[in-house]
Order: sequence, then C-alpha cells, then structure tokens
Amino acid sequence: MAREGNRVRVTTNLIQANPEKHLWAESYDRDLRNVLDLQSEIARTVADQIKITVTPAERLRLNVIEPVDPEAHELLLKGNFYFEKWNKAGFEKAAEYFNQSAQKEPQNARAYAGLAIAYAGLGIFDPSAYPKEEAAALQALKIDDNLGEAHNALAWAKFTLDWDTVAAEREFRRAIELNPNDARAHSWYGIFLAMLGRIEDSLREVRRTRELDPLSFAKTSLAWRTYYNARDYEQGIQLLQNVAEMDPSFLATYHHLILFYDQKDELDKAIQVREDIAKFDKGHAKEWTLQSVLLRKAYAASGARGYWNQELEFLKPKKTGTAQDRLCCDPIIAVVYMRLGRKEEAMGSLQQAFNNHLPYLIWDLPASPGLDPLRSDPRFADMLARVLHHTN
Repeated sequence: MAREGNRVRVTTNLIQANPEKHLWAESYDRDLRNVLDLQSEIARTVADQIKITVTPAERLRLNVIEPVDPEAHELLLKGNFYFEKWNKAGFEKAAEYFNQSAQKEPQNARAYAGLAIAYAGLGIFDPSAYPKEEAAALQALKIDDNLGEAHNALAWAKFTLDWDTVAAEREFRRAIELNPNDARAHSWYGIFLAMLGRIEDSLREVRRTRELDPLSFAKTSLAWRTYYNARDYEQGIQLLQNVAEMDPSFLATYHHLILFYDQKDELDKAIQVREDIAKFDKGHAKEWTLQSVLLRKAYAASGARGYWNQELEFLKPKKTGTAQDRLCCDPIIAVVYMRLGRKEEAMGSLQQAFNNHLPYLIWDLPASPGLDPLRSDPRFADMLARVLHHTN
C-alpha cells in the first residue's frame, strides 16, 4: 500500500501456496476518505476469486459504504499501534488517539470501540478505567450495533467490571459472529475461558488467534493464562520465552514468566527474570534491580520463606497510598500469604477484595493455581459461587 496526500493505492495479489501459483492481481487507487469502502471492495473481490462462502452478515458488512475522515482514520491506526505495545504508556497513548479520533468524527463507532479497548488495557493498572471502558463500548454500539470490536470490549467489561459471565460470553460470541476473523476477539474470549477454567475451549481460541495473527506479540503472549490455569507450566514458559526472543522489550512477557517460576518454586529463575526486566524497563530499572537484590539476599538467608516474606513486603499497602493502591493487590497478596502458610490472612485479603468488588478478583478466583490450597475451604467455595453468579 502506498499513500500520497489524501490518495491511497493498494496492490493486491492472490497466490496459491501449494503448488505455488499466481492466481490474480489488481490495483486500486482511491481517495483516503473512502478507505473503508476500498477495504470492503477488496474483501468482496478476493472472496469471489477464491469462491469462499460468505455469511449474510459478512456480506452486509462488506457492502457498507462508509466514508471516513482521513485524519480521524489515521488517529485510529495510531491508537491501534500503541495499544499493541501492551503497557501502561501504550494504553494511555492509545486512549489519547482514539479520543481524538472520536472528537473528529463523533459518529464513527470504531473510535469509541478503540477507546473502550484502551480503557480495558488501562484497567489492568487502575480499575477505575473499567466503567469508562463499558461506557465507550455502549456508545460505539449505540452508533453501530453490528460492530464486533465494540461487542468484544463490552464483553470484557461485563466480565471484569460487572462479574456477569453470562452476559460476557454472549457478547464475546456476538463479536465473533459478526467478525469471525477478529484475532483480538478470539484472544480475549480465550482469556475469559481460561480464567473460568474451561481449558479445552480456551485452547481452541488460542489456536485460532495464532492462525489469524501469528505476528502479534500482545495476542500471542496472552495465551500464557491458558497454560497457567491448565497447570501446563513448561508450555507456558516456552511460549513466553519465544515472545521474549522475538521482542526482548515486550515487558508483559517477563511479568508472566515470574508467575510461572514462582508456581514451579524455581525462585532463582524468578529473581533472574526481574534482573532481565531491569535491562529493558528503563523507567523502573532501579526498582527492579532493588527487588532483585533484596530477594536474592532474603532467599540466600532463609530459603523460600525468606523470598516470600520479602515479596510480601513489596506488596503490602503503603501508608501513603490511595485507597485504590491499597486494594489493587489483594488476590496477589492472598497467594503470598498461602505460600507462607497464613491461611486466615489469605482469606481475609480475598474477602476484602470481594467486599470492595475489586474487578481483578474474578480473574483468579475460579481457576488460578495460586489459590488451589484454598479451594477446599467452604468460605472460598461460597465466595466463588457468589462471584460467578453475580449480576447487576
């Protein structure tokens, strides 16, 4: 694809893979304002050339002529680029671009859907972003109820914010029905299924995501949750190591590797991963280096108990922190308390998270291996039942 001013030229080739054979080629030259119409035209032509079956819903979507503001469209592309970095700074930048796109073109549902996914990413760091995600997704659907990306974002909000697994699954399925080739929808649906412990279903979505977008580090690495909850630690570690080799600066990889090594009691390796993060996370290099030093010292002095006591010190609420800061780590603290044999404090931490409707609780309570020692406790079973049957 080439662009000059407000004109865009796309050359499309259709190649048979085995045996290799050139089947068809065409060039298109359009005004950038008609880029979505151009995408639909190319998709229809390719579908016709390879004689694939297109559902009525897909055919309707392909036939929609949707002029766009070139500047608004470029802002959308920038937002998607930064979102794929899968870190806080990237999510913040993505939200800025999607918001600017929505301001330029208030009736463009994709801008609000993009804003919704950006808030979903920011919610990892601050749960107050989840209500904004839900609002943006609903605004997108108000404009275009057939936009799969918006249903996907709403699904995640229904799951994480509302703890409504029935509505969430309905929205995920609708997103995939509307756009079966949306890798992000398959990826997020796969995480949802893994968090609920539906591993075989989740693996199906993992495979489909890789088929659709094998080069996306963000979507590929998200499969870690499937392998983690499946207790297939070796496969999960291999997946994350492969991503780290392809892009050592993709920081989410290292955070997840720590969880795997912690779960396997390979604490030396967990400390080493922190040292690796320090090489690439320049903004927090001193913090990661200090953690590594303190953990090595504690581990050398007192073994695993020393390691987990030091880890608890890192996670304990700071007196100067905000109320949200003091809530954000409750499920993680519960896991550390259990490593130290402090069951009552672990249950107390989870109860606090439940009482405050901490969104992250539903990520770990149903199937996370870190909470396995608590699953036989009737109080845990009651809490899990209430979370899974919660609706607003």
